[in-house]
Amino acid sequence: MAQVQKKGLPVSGEGGLLAQLAKLVLESSLEGEMDAHLGCAKNDTAGRNSGNSRNGKRAKTVLTEAGPVEIEVPRDRGAGFEPQIVRKRQRRLDGIDAIDRAVAPKKAVLSRTGATRPGECGGCNGEGVERRCHHGSGRLVVEAASLA
Repeated sequence: MAQVQKKGLPVSGEGGLLAQLAKLVLESSLEGEMDAHLGCAKNDTAGRNSGNSRNGKRAKTVLTEAGPVEIEVPRDRGAGFEPQIVRKRQRRLDGIDAIDRAVAPKKAVLSRTGATRPGECGGCNGEGVERRCHHGSGRLVVEAASLA
């Protein structure tokens, strides 16, 4: 932790310590899955002439609770590798969806009204955004969203 503070590396957010840790864990897990799929470790002589082998990596960005993380997913020549920790075409890890569902209504109200707190959009009461703003701004507010 002393090195993190000395270098000024943020703990959270894009490029932060948690994002780097998530990258390390995800890539190590994917390599382990590839080892299990091929039946041998990387650079192991037992895998030579087996008909299927590693074939490089591809870059992929996934959304994690620590922010967006760019990882490298290993590939195999036979194209039969189906990773489980980060599935093909998956862009969000499982925990991020629960966070997004909890925050989305509040974000939608604020972004559509330009407000930063309840009652700031000009036509609604101070108890939060009620149903719709009909004060002529032309901006629609999500129905029954609460900012409390």
